[in-house]
Amino acid sequence: GEPRWTEECHQSLIGICDILSKRLELRVARPELPFYLYIDASTDGLSAILCQEHEGRHKAIYFVGRSLSSRELGLSLAETLFLGAAWAMKKLRTYTEFGFTYIVVPDQASITVFRDREAHSSIRARLMDLLCYQCKIITGKSSWTLGSEILAES
Repeated sequence: GEPRWTEECHQSLIGICDILSKRLELRVARPELPFYLYIDASTDGLSAILCQEHEGRHKAIYFVGRSLSSRELGLSLAETLFLGAAWAMKKLRTYTEFGFTYIVVPDQASITVFRDREAHSSIRARLMDLLCYQCKIITGKSSWTLGSEILAES
């Protein structure tokens, strides 16, 4: 059937407009606090938001994003997520070189690729790029330290 514009649709649009019209406040990084790096990947780009907890909520410090190169366009979603994590950690090295624990939080829809024990060598190679950073990957209700899972299987 034809799409219908309902009251629920209207309220969703109002909510989106409210969010988009709010002033974005970036916070100053505090090196004594842990950083949270939210990664997202799509078929044509990467993005990341570096946050810290302030007043009980995650507040943005820095946003980064880029398009995939022509040779990266054929990567699987898992490869693209790991590429994005390594790229963002390197791009934000001014923050990631503090030596504090960095927590990489991937997009929930793609989280199963971070736990895939059958990951092929190109994904493992991308994970190795992350080993030079102190980071812990957390997902919803669980977490794992990057080096221990990968090196145990190498």
